[in-house]
Amino acid sequence: MTGLVLGLLVVGAVVGIGAAVAFVFGAATIGRKAKQDLRLVPGTPARVPDHWFGSHDREAVLYRRLLQAIRGVQTAAGDQPGTSDTVASLEQQALGIEAQLVGVTLIAPTLRTPVLEQLAVTVADVERICSEVVGREAGWSRPEVRRQLDDLAERLELIDRARAELEQTEPGL
Repeated sequence: MTGLVLGLLVVGAVVGIGAAVAFVFGAATIGRKAKQDLRLVPGTPARVPDHWFGSHDREAVLYRRLLQAIRGVQTAAGDQPGTSDTVASLEQQALGIEAQLVGVTLIAPTLRTPVLEQLAVTVADVERICSEVVGREAGWSRPEVRRQLDDLAERLELIDRARAELEQTEPGL
């Protein structure tokens, strides 16, 4: 009888260890998948914190809106000829905004609001540009899109300068 009990204990321990290993492996896989889902540009690692995947923080919400807009353009572009320059330009702008959103988390909470408001306008501009680009079948290289992308780059530079000035006025950030 004790042999049977001992056998059941060994089987239970093996099953328990197997379940624990499966849980750890599954959690790691889900974590990698979530991190991949946060990538703006395929092959470029996301610089955002993992918790942004489901966070309600304003930075995280703005990032997910940006991600959705860029994914829409990437999907719409597919393999269409003449789309790669526009998509690449939008992706570069999005990576700049990603850096700004991550950088804003380093600013004192009391100083974040004005920077986040500027970034919210910038993300809205990206969404609008992406929507216009997706809505055009032949307009991928139109000068108006290029002008809008240049304006967006200039706005990002101004936001970066403003954030740097805030960091200088508030030592220890």
